[in-house]
Amino acid sequence: MNQGTLVVVTPDMNGSMQKHDLSVALMHGMAAGHPSDKVAVQVADCQGRGDTPETAIKVANLSDVADEVAAGIACAKLLHPGADWKMSQLITKGDGYISQVVLRDPGGDSVLVYTDINRLANQLIGELGG
Repeated sequence: MNQGTLVVVTPDMNGSMQKHDLSVALMHGMAAGHPSDKVAVQVADCQGRGDTPETAIKVANLSDVADEVAAGIACAKLLHPGADWKMSQLITKGDGYISQVVLRDPGGDSVLVYTDINRLANQLIGELGG
């Protein structure tokens, strides 16, 4: 539970999975479910447009890899002023991991923003023994 909302983390069992996809998905879900307002990013730290998976935002000047998901959400919100975070979903690709961030803009429309979370994923995979 997060602020009265049930957060469900589940992998897509129809797709092919790599060895550590489920572990990365769980870590992503925990981090996204509790985004920190303490993570400070500037617009200049948000590298990439984030409008497609290929242009996913990579946060520069990240002091702690563990903050990568929260920093990505912060960048998404910075690039869409007035929007509120609604949810995040992990996308696994053969060459890495992306977080799909869903925001709601002031007009009530949903906005998708993609962020790169490979540093966090790589650290976790390293800790799990590769």
